[in-house]
Amino acid sequence: LVVLPLVLRLSRNIERPLTGLAAYARELHDTRYAAACPVARSDDLPREVAELREAFCQMAGEIRSYVDEVERISVEDALTGLYNRRFLFSGGRKLLEASLRAQRPCACLMLDVDHFKVVNDTYGHAAGDRVLAHLARVLVGCVRKSDLAARYGGEEFAVLLTGATAVQAAALAARICTALAGNPCRIDDTFLSVTISIGVAEARERVEYGENALEDMLARADKALYAAKAAGRDRVAIDGAE
Repeated sequence: LVVLPLVLRLSRNIERPLTGLAAYARELHDTRYAAACPVARSDDLPREVAELREAFCQMAGEIRSYVDEVERISVEDALTGLYNRRFLFSGGRKLLEASLRAQRPCACLMLDVDHFKVVNDTYGHAAGDRVLAHLARVLVGCVRKSDLAARYGGEEFAVLLTGATAVQAAALAARICTALAGNPCRIDDTFLSVTISIGVAEARERVEYGENALEDMLARADKALYAAKAAGRDRVAIDGAE
């Protein structure tokens, strides 16, 4: 009779934190390890339970950091730090669909480094990588945080501009060209002037190329890019413009 209340009290002291940990584990699963560890006073818990809770919360935090890193790697281009092609088509499609639902314009730029093969052949592929990383930094300095800049592949880049018409996107493209012209890429003791050609297209509901509005817009911007190349490079061309 004397011992039984003490045993019941000890059982409740152990049961409550363990029940809390179980609920936290379920919350971690539901939120993909984004849930914060619940606050609890360690001096209210038995020593072994307190140590178990601390170890569990620490493990959950480490897993969350690993999940964040994996998610970052899955959408980021390792060389430039921009979004990769995969995220351009997944996140970009959501971005464009949201703009179309809100009846806001959306445009895109397709950029390509002029004579990039010559850079690789003359200075080496490591220098070519520096040029691409340098262009990415210039891009980041010119676009808005709401825009989506991605490496499309090789020396080609894409930028989605929400709330922008083709004319506004072309103005930004011209600013990017000017910024790049005034900021040559340093390769060892050499400053290499790099130029780019840019194609511009605006989103539309009618899909002519690909399976959705994003693929259509990117394809038309790519055609405009090749028109800029054919016209002499180092210039901007707008889809549909004469």
